[in-house]
Amino acid sequence: MPPSETSPPSAFVPLVAVRPYGRDIAAEHRNAARVEALRRLRWLLPFLLVVALPTAVASLYFGTIAAARYEAEARFVVRTPTNQSLGSLNSILRTTDIGAGTDDAYAVQDFILSRDAMHRLMTRIGLTAKLSAPGSDWPWQFPNFLVGRTEEALYQHYLRFVSVYYAGSSGISTLRVQAFTAEDAREIAATLLDEAELLVNRLNERAHQDAIRMAQQEVDRSRTRALAAQEGLTEFRSAETMVDPVQLSRTVMVTIGKLLQEMVETNAQIEVLGRSSPQSPQIAALKNRSRALQAQIDEQKLSLAGNNTSLAPLIAQYERLVLDRDFSARALTSTMSSFEAARQEAQRQQVYLERVVSPRAPDEARYPWRILDALAVFGIALGVFGVWRVLAKSMGLDHAGEPL
Repeated sequence: MPPSETSPPSAFVPLVAVRPYGRDIAAEHRNAARVEALRRLRWLLPFLLVVALPTAVASLYFGTIAAARYEAEARFVVRTPTNQSLGSLNSILRTTDIGAGTDDAYAVQDFILSRDAMHRLMTRIGLTAKLSAPGSDWPWQFPNFLVGRTEEALYQHYLRFVSVYYAGSSGISTLRVQAFTAEDAREIAATLLDEAELLVNRLNERAHQDAIRMAQQEVDRSRTRALAAQEGLTEFRSAETMVDPVQLSRTVMVTIGKLLQEMVETNAQIEVLGRSSPQSPQIAALKNRSRALQAQIDEQKLSLAGNNTSLAPLIAQYERLVLDRDFSARALTSTMSSFEAARQEAQRQQVYLERVVSPRAPDEARYPWRILDALAVFGIALGVFGVWRVLAKSMGLDHAGEPL
């Protein structure tokens, strides 16, 4: 019987995959999987070296090796008294730069961060032992195999523990000191403040000594000038054999006045007699008297002025000497007052360091930030790895079979 008559036609025709001649598809898939696995493995080793290893080392160090560091904080201001009244001494004190609180604050800051302060701490509290980390935390030990026991290395190590900041808006300086024990941090901070106060006191003493020395020099110069002026006046009196030519000239003027009055009276008598008794013998005597009085008046006038021996040049010279003496005496009085004011001011503290916050021993270590520091290392390493991978891809080094 024909198939068309015995069975219905099939609705589906089975498909048979036809393999090209000589090609193994399964093998190609396996090769592609191996290439992809190799490509991933090619990034694994750099990831381990650049990211995983530094992160593991940082976690180990910050978690178990790094020593705890305590931080003590202190705040202080360098102040100067205001509204001071020193009279004529102000110019002297300005030349010594007293009252520049801002400059002194910067001077204190520089001193705290100086080698001089470091040496004073070494002498007073044994700084070297306090700045060396206990245990196996060698990066914070001094000395270690990277740095020797030199002054420069110790100074750089010292700067890692001590910092000071000056706020210009408020005038407050903040001192922060780290150490491996809370008491050491407090002791170092307190000692630095003590040394800063000694520095301010030295600045005060130097400024006061300069002010007093300058005031004393002015007093000495004024005294010398006053003595010279007085000696010049005494020499004049001895040479001219007169104490006060001005007073003598007044006496002469009084004499001239009296002589003039007598001469006027005599002339009046002559006029009266000439009218009443023209032949009177008294007229001749009165005329002689009038001429004598006029001669005396002329002589007295010549003694005041008119020749080299008159009083006028002597009066001018005498008045110059007196003016010089009086001016020197007033200058001496003024400088002596300034010296006394400088001496009294030297007993006061012009610049002083006032502690706003005293250092205290902290009850908890502030450094290191173990988790944050480890995460920071991980972030930096991951960023370096990402940059390196982008560069590798841009250079075409991520294809299978090509070297990285």
